[in-house]
Amino acid sequence: MSVTNKEKNFISAVVYLHNDGAQAVRFFKALNAVLDQHFEQYELVAVDGIGGVLAQAWMDYFADKKNNDMVDRLLEELSIEEEPVQEGEKPFEGLTFGGKEYRGKELMDYLGRQIHNAYFMPDGQQEKQEALDLMWYLWCGAKSPVFGKDKMTTFEHYFVEDKAAHKENMNPYYKLSESEEVCCRILEEFGLPVEGSHIINGHVPVKLKDGEKPVKAGGKLFIIDGGLSKAYQSTTGIAGYTLIYNSHQLSLAEHMPFDPKKDSTPKVSMVERMPRRIMVADTDNGRELKAQIADLKELVAAYREGLIKERAE
Repeated sequence: MSVTNKEKNFISAVVYLHNDGAQAVRFFKALNAVLDQHFEQYELVAVDGIGGVLAQAWMDYFADKKNNDMVDRLLEELSIEEEPVQEGEKPFEGLTFGGKEYRGKELMDYLGRQIHNAYFMPDGQQEKQEALDLMWYLWCGAKSPVFGKDKMTTFEHYFVEDKAAHKENMNPYYKLSESEEVCCRILEEFGLPVEGSHIINGHVPVKLKDGEKPVKAGGKLFIIDGGLSKAYQSTTGIAGYTLIYNSHQLSLAEHMPFDPKKDSTPKVSMVERMPRRIMVADTDNGRELKAQIADLKELVAAYREGLIKERAE
């Protein structure tokens, strides 16, 4: 069966798991085929841990030969191709909540409010539960801006021998952000001046031994993690970076894997010198202090003009 008019809204199908990894693989492939047939955009999320009733119902389903034969037929028809990323199509990926689509800074502001609601709203309120549900999605959702990958393959690592099933693809940001033009668009979206502003990324190993550099996009993007974890050091050749900022310059400290028998002093390199020394007045805190000083001056003026009377003891 072929569906010509697929649903355009993005959907997320969450499946709760309980043991029996071999059957789970078959089930997910079959479900993926059904979703692909009816939806243009979708994701399939696996969450470990369900009750015994659902688990038994799942196992009973696959114990039936007819059901297994149906899954096999679906698998024979299954063919999934990744769509190429078109850089110029839309400025930022969007997510829809309550019938409204959010993108860019507006999306991040919305998510920030929901995270606040998930923690601070009183228990028992519907808004709090919805915010808590969103927190789960932000943890491992394909379009979550704080997850950054197409899927989480922890389940596949445990139960699937095929290494291809373990792959987690980084979302387009990690490739597009190497472009200075894209970085400038991101800075502008968040109301920052292009000149003198930077994007700082962590949790992305920098393969220094293969010639990769931590400064990209014409100096707009800094990657400062680069392999602090020991597990990454054989891949990166180093133990990560620390970004150092003072009023004169930006510097990167390149750390070497710790060896008590060798000198592990980091190598510090200046990557950008400020056009002039940055003062407190140039910072966000400085602007707040200026506003407070202006308020105090108005208060003093009002007192001197008699608009505010001295309180009698």
